Amino acid sequence: MIKGTDRGADVEVTKRAAIDNILEELELRGQQQMPRPLDNNPLLWGNYEVAYTSAGPAQNGAPAGGRFRGPLGRLLFRTRGLYQSVFEPSDPSDPPTAVNKVEFSLLGFLPGWAGLRGKVEPEGAGNMDTVKVTFAPARVNLFGLEMVLGKPSSVVLQTVYLDERVRLGRGSRGSLFVFRRGGAAESAGMETLGTGAGVPGRMVLGAITLALLCAGLALVVGVPPGSSGWAGKVAGAALLAVTGLCGAVLRRGGQENDPDAGSALNQEEMEMAEQMAAVADAGAEARAG
Repeated sequence: MIKGTDRGADVEVTKRAAIDNILEELELRGQQQMPRPLDNNPLLWGNYEVAYTSAGPAQNGAPAGGRFRGPLGRLLFRTRGLYQSVFEPSDPSDPPTAVNKVEFSLLGFLPGWAGLRGKVEPEGAGNMDTVKVTFAPARVNLFGLEMVLGKPSSVVLQTVYLDERVRLGRGSRGSLFVFRRGGAAESAGMETLGTGAGVPGRMVLGAITLALLCAGLALVVGVPPGSSGWAGKVAGAALLAVTGLCGAVLRRGGQENDPDAGSALNQEEMEMAEQMAAVADAGAEARAG
């Protein structure tokens, strides 16, 4: 049933309800699974594809993938893969490691990825199936550069069902996750993600953004009017808009400010688009005058 839903991002309400009901039945079966706690079950370790997500009632943003999986992010940074891995520590005294990764193509042709690497710790004194993952700042790979962006972050996730093929998770805000073992996740480079040195992403992206904005303004303001000139102005306005909107997604490594801030993020993106369009209009008017 989850096939063709873009990992849960594109599914009608009635179908989502049917899928979620099946997952909740598995969740009930998971309560009887042994050995417990599930977070110590050896089946937990491995590489998984994120096959489906369903936002909980207390969460408005994308449950997985941050801004890259929001409406604007999926439009500009088309998802090619969404993965999570959980690695057993080589030293039993060390915590396990969790790695999240979203692979994308910017504007449909420029490949890249964003990822998080963090340590897994038990959350609370009761149900040890629930863990807190504390992530280092995000890594974003674009233009062949691995950049460090954003700040450390954390999530809380409960494993509610586990077998040889599938792991089900529930987030602290009620979101559901279906993780499918193996597949493309096995060759996604999860073991090494976030282990090497990265370049300061804010500085690099700032320079690239400034260069693109200057190029866009030059096209809008500097191209003389005329049949061919208007094509340049339109191209410049489009470059300004796309640059601004990509920047809105990439800020803080694509991480949300708050899992409940999905509506505010969408409003912010709309305001950014309006500002870029206003800059383009002002430049065209100045040139025409």
